[in-house]
Amino acid sequence: RNSQILTIPPTGSISTMLGISGGIEPMFNTSYIRKTESLHDEDVFYKVELGGSCTDSISWKLNIDNSELVLSGSGEMPDFAADKEAPWKGLNSFITTITISEDITSIGAYALCGCSIQGITIPNGVTEIGRCAFFDCSSLEQICVPDSVNTIEDDVFALCESLKAIEISDVVVNRIGA
Repeated sequence: RNSQILTIPPTGSISTMLGISGGIEPMFNTSYIRKTESLHDEDVFYKVELGGSCTDSISWKLNIDNSELVLSGSGEMPDFAADKEAPWKGLNSFITTITISEDITSIGAYALCGCSIQGITIPNGVTEIGRCAFFDCSSLEQICVPDSVNTIEDDVFALCESLKAIEISDVVVNRIGA
């Protein structure tokens, strides 16, 4: 049965057939075509992109040309953790710029930890920044928090050793964590 399918590298064929990123795709483009050859002349082509969905309403894409992570869509970003990593987690060292859609309402816990960004302006629609959202962003020097943010959870900027300025408005924030 299994001998009827022949795959051609790069690796990760099962993840491609499932429509997900296996995390070891080549880093030379934002997408590439993978071909699965059959011994019965039923070749199948899959387009593999460095991106995907974060939730039903939020998607992500990494633009390799400028190392930009683009988060688009609307609604709350989920919280992430060691047992539930952000889908772009393995690419964090490549991410130097982040663009978040105006319609995304929260930045999830551990969502952007370890990214190589120097600065970020959070869009006005965000109301909450989750625990350790920017944890270990050691190159982060400045961040601009909009008036819309009313909750900043614990350890959001822990291990951000280069952080020099947090621009935050005079609007009352309901909760600022430790």
